Amino acid sequence: MADSDLVLVGQRGTITIPKRVRVDLGIGEGSRLRTRVENGALVLRPVRGVADRAVDARRLLEATNEAYARLRADKGAWEELLRERAEWDVTLMDGLDGDDVSADA
Repeated sequence: MADSDLVLVGQRGTITIPKRVRVDLGIGEGSRLRTRVENGALVLRPVRGVADRAVDARRLLEATNEAYARLRADKGAWEELLRERAEWDVTLMDGLDGDDVSADA
């Protein structure tokens, strides 16, 4: 079972969601959560709207850029990737005649 955190209920029923949970679920200031009671437990579920999807897309792009930068920094891994790309480039035309390739493809 996952670790649990003790959360205090504030004067107006407010709670603070632990940072690691917010990060794991992509919850930030202004995020909307849907609440329900399930088997005697309070369940909070993030509501994903257009703005949330844009934030998710930005995070994915940032993570991809960071991973690419790490790959480029690792000389051996980068050279291996370039060798693999070169092998794929050779196979792209396998079985095709030059005339089979459309100019607008």
